Amino acid sequence: MKMAYTLQEHGDYYEQKYWYLVKDTFPNYEIFWKDFIVPLTKRGESGGIDLRENIHCKWLIELAMAHYTVFYHLTVAEDLRLKFVKNEYEFSEHVFYHLSSATEMVERLLFTLDRLVSDLNETDSIQQYSSDNITTKAQDYSKKRLSERFQKI
Repeated sequence: MKMAYTLQEHGDYYEQKYWYLVKDTFPNYEIFWKDFIVPLTKRGESGGIDLRENIHCKWLIELAMAHYTVFYHLTVAEDLRLKFVKNEYEFSEHVFYHLSSATEMVERLLFTLDRLVSDLNETDSIQQYSSDNITTKAQDYSKKRLSERFQKI
């Protein structure tokens, strides 16, 4: 029987502490984590959240790292945004710094997924991503999904 992992219960310290900040806006983060990241780790074993030693595909390791780094920057941005709105933090530019970093890591995540699928299928890259193309898509997504939440800044 497959265990029902959740970030709230089975994530690392940071994921458990800050998941609530983005879970409603980015619920697919946890779905992706359950399906693709958890199997790469020692969860359910004595090694806990560490990656398994038998993972030799660099794209799988990069996938896990990029996925986590997106989470980190999104939650820091949201935490700082909330503090800024309450006048508990004075540097709004730090919110945008972390959003920019999250966007860069989404680009890295897309590239990594593309390379992983290409390697598994023994084909060339599925899509030829340009940084302008990815950045435009990420900006459009950000404007659509986050503009209301960040208007207060």
